[in-house]
Amino acid sequence: MISNWENKIARRRFLRGAGGVTIGLPFLLSQEGSARAQVGKPLERLITFYYGNGMPPDISSKGLVGPLAPLAPYANRMAVVRGVDCPIPSSGAGGHPIGSASFGTGFSFLGADENKKSGPSIDWIASQAYGKDLARPVLSTGIYDGAAERDRVRFVHSWRAAGVPNDPVVRTLALFTDIFGGGALIPPGATADPNGALRDRYRRSVLDAVVKDYQSVTSEAAGYPASARRMIASHLDTVRELEKVVIQQSMTNPNGGAVGCTKPGQPEDLNAIPKNTTDQLKSPGDKIPNWEKVWDILLDLYVTAIRCNLVRFGNVVMTAGGERYFFNGGAAGTTNNAHLDLFHQYPGRQELAKAVIQWEMGMLVKFLSRMSDPTFKDVDGGNYLDNTTILVGTELGYPQRHAVTDQTFFLLGGRKRFKTGDIPVGGRTDVDFYNTLLRGIGIPTQIGDMKNFKAADLPILA
Repeated sequence: MISNWENKIARRRFLRGAGGVTIGLPFLLSQEGSARAQVGKPLERLITFYYGNGMPPDISSKGLVGPLAPLAPYANRMAVVRGVDCPIPSSGAGGHPIGSASFGTGFSFLGADENKKSGPSIDWIASQAYGKDLARPVLSTGIYDGAAERDRVRFVHSWRAAGVPNDPVVRTLALFTDIFGGGALIPPGATADPNGALRDRYRRSVLDAVVKDYQSVTSEAAGYPASARRMIASHLDTVRELEKVVIQQSMTNPNGGAVGCTKPGQPEDLNAIPKNTTDQLKSPGDKIPNWEKVWDILLDLYVTAIRCNLVRFGNVVMTAGGERYFFNGGAAGTTNNAHLDLFHQYPGRQELAKAVIQWEMGMLVKFLSRMSDPTFKDVDGGNYLDNTTILVGTELGYPQRHAVTDQTFFLLGGRKRFKTGDIPVGGRTDVDFYNTLLRGIGIPTQIGDMKNFKAADLPILA
C-alpha cells in the first residue's frame, strides 16, 4: 500500500522558482515509483548516439575485441547489427554528408540543400508517441569541431521535420540552463567583463530560486521520511556541484565551454597545444583534452536530466561526420588529420586508425557507464541503460571509399525487446532497420524514404 507521503511526492515532479528555474526531482520520488516500493513499468526512452568517420566492417565483424574491446562489458545487453546499407544516391555530395544525413532518419537532403534533412529522426518520432508529457520533447548535446558546420547534417542528428533541426547544445552552461533553468540569473546584453558576469552567476545558484520549495520537502514538518529527504538533499547537492563546474568551465574556456565554435584557420582555442607540436603530447587524445573534459560534464548533465525524467528522447553526438583532428596514438603514431590520413587511407596506417576507433568507443562507454550506474534505480528497480533504447552509429561502412553500404550499428537496452550478439543483416536498408526498431518499441509510424523500405522484419526483435 502506497502511503500518503508517497502519493504526495509522486505528484510533485519539480521544485519551481523564479527565472524559469525548474529542478527535476529524482525519478523514484517524482513519478510513478517510490523510494520504498520500486515497482512499476519504466517509461519509454530512446537516445541516439553518433560518432564520426565510419566503422570499417573488418573491425566490427571480429567482435568486441581490439578497437571494440571497451564495449565488451556490455556484450550481454547489446546487438551488433552489421551489413546495413544506405541506398541514397550521392547527387554530387560526398559520403560523409550522405551517411550523416541518413543516420537516425533514413532520409536524404531536402532538395539540393545539404544542410537540411527531408524528414524527422527516430528520436523525434518516439517522443511524439511517448513524450507528450515532457516540457522538452527531445534534447541533443555533444562535441564536434566548428569546421563541421559547413554541412549541418554532419553534426545535427535530431530533426523534427523536413528542414527543422534540434540543434545540439554544446556549451556546458547552456546545457545546464536548458535543463534546470536560471537563464535570467545572467543579465542580458554585452558586458565589458564577461567573466565578471559569470562570477556573479556562480554566487547566484538556481537553488536560491527554489529555496522555499526545497524547504517544503526537506523539513521534518513536510511529513516525508528521512530517507526521502536525504535523497532530495543529495540530488540538489549534485545539481549545485554541476552548476559550479559548468560556470568554472565557462570562465576558463574562451568558447564558454563549447566545442563547436572554432572555424578553419582560427587558433585552436580549446587547449594550449599548437596544432603541429607533437613533442608535448603524451597520451591518446592529448590534442583534444578539453573535448574529454567537456564531454564528461555534458554527459553528467544529460544523464542527470534522464534520471529526473526531464529528458527521455534525443541525440548525443561525439564528433561530426568526417571530423578532422590531431590524434596521438602512442606507439601507433600520430596524425594531424584523422579523417584524411587514417580513414581515407584505410587500411593504411591501420593501427593508428584502430587507436582512434578505440578512443571513440571509450567515449561511448563513458555514456553507457553513467546510464548503467547501479546507484540510480528506475521504477522497476533496474538501471537506466537496460530500460532505454540506445542506438549507436556512424556515417560510413567503408571510409576509404566513402561508401554508405555495409554499415554497423550498436543497439543497447530496450527493456529486452531486442536480441543481443552479432546480427548480420546482409544488405538490408537503414530504412528497414529504423522501422523494425520502432516496431520493437510499439510504434507503427513509418520513417525514412519509403522507396528504400523492404519490410520491417530485420532479425533484431527478441
